[in-house]
Amino acid sequence: GSKALSTSAEKSLIGNGLVLDDVQMVIDLPEFDHEVALKASNEAVELVPEVKKELVEFVSSIASGYPKNAFHNFEHASHVILSSNKLLKRVMAADDIATTEKEALTSKELHDHTYGIGTDPITHFAVVFSSLIHDVGHPGVPNGRLAQEDPKLARKYVNKSIAEQHSVDIAWELLLLPKFKNLRACIYQDRIECKRFRDLVVNSVMATDIFDKELKALRNSRWDMAFAKKEIEKVLEKEDVDRKATIVIEHIIQASDVSHTMQHWYIYLKWNERLYREMYFAFLAGRSQKDPSEGWFEGELWFFDNYVIPLAKKLRNCGVFGVSCDEYLTYALQNRVEWEKKGKDVCKKMKSRAEEEARSLELLKQIGEEEEEEEQEVEESALAKAGGKAAVLDETNTRAISVPPGKLGIVIDTNDDGNPIVHHINDESPLKNKLNEGDTIVSIDGVDTKGMNSATLSTLIASGANRTRSFVLATGLDSIVE
Repeated sequence: GSKALSTSAEKSLIGNGLVLDDVQMVIDLPEFDHEVALKASNEAVELVPEVKKELVEFVSSIASGYPKNAFHNFEHASHVILSSNKLLKRVMAADDIATTEKEALTSKELHDHTYGIGTDPITHFAVVFSSLIHDVGHPGVPNGRLAQEDPKLARKYVNKSIAEQHSVDIAWELLLLPKFKNLRACIYQDRIECKRFRDLVVNSVMATDIFDKELKALRNSRWDMAFAKKEIEKVLEKEDVDRKATIVIEHIIQASDVSHTMQHWYIYLKWNERLYREMYFAFLAGRSQKDPSEGWFEGELWFFDNYVIPLAKKLRNCGVFGVSCDEYLTYALQNRVEWEKKGKDVCKKMKSRAEEEARSLELLKQIGEEEEEEEQEVEESALAKAGGKAAVLDETNTRAISVPPGKLGIVIDTNDDGNPIVHHINDESPLKNKLNEGDTIVSIDGVDTKGMNSATLSTLIASGANRTRSFVLATGLDSIVE
């Protein structure tokens, strides 16, 4: 029965469109409200059917927007969701809020002890939502390489946290579609709640860029301001409490993003190898100048000493998780010891397995080349099925191609006239000899793509990643007949 905030009001909260500019030093969380706290404690929240349907569709759309990277994929996002939700539950572990006057007081104590995090449902949902979307559209390479591959995207985001800002924009643009109006009305119901939700999402996702030196220095200075100094017993100002909450929220998602390093040794090994494979195959594809095999052992030790273990100590020192968060630090220290003893041997085995996989893929590539003649028949059939769109094109400049399942290794952009074009083709792309940079994408599986923005088109492409797709292309916009 909630009335959705108008889309124009929601869009007005984005400012000039640069996600980085929406990062808040302090996010304004609500004062304690007993009725809201009671709702926050109820784990059996029932969603009405239309909201549940929209939520499932939204998650499915985001899932389809994750490329099939070895590490930065939807399984990683799911792992981060589980980890962040676990930490949120540990924030709530001290309570089961009920309705008696005495227990109501306990809920107020929980609110104060957790700086308002423990009793705000929007905060809980925003952290899980951020975990879901934080790597959507990830290119499988670091921001520095992404800037080289897609200079236009880099300019859009002023060469800062490119992938992270792009992920927020993809998710927010999707959420604001009319078909998700009931979902939005369930998340927030006025401008204040909408702004709080967006602020939490932006801060959380931007916190996952751990290699930007300026952002890292800013977060460290805020941590020092909020927690480093010994405080004399006093009543904190609300801004001080909100600053602590903001920092804790960012550290929840940072810890969740690398939670495999603070879990069982075999969980750590699984995700460590996936990250290695992602970087190794990027190197083989010419997307990186350095073989990650060189220095991987030493790099992991550095990462434990300079990021993982200090982060686990901060989780303990902020005081909102209780003694249960000692588990994170214990596992981090144990994994560091194990890696120092066994890491060199692990690295040799990882490289051997990756090299064997690379040889297998090369064999598959040779087989694929032998089947090109068969694909030609599929391409001709796809052009015939393109029907309506092909009828308004100069057929001499139009062609259909068969697109294999999996990652395509191309960058899509939108030109000034609103038409999707092929902006860049990676060297390892299976479409390297089928596409040209500047080609207009006219339709995909018969769906007219004229006027689609790059984010929507990328989602459409990813939705069919498990099967062969049919693209109709035009060589330049001059071939489109209005």
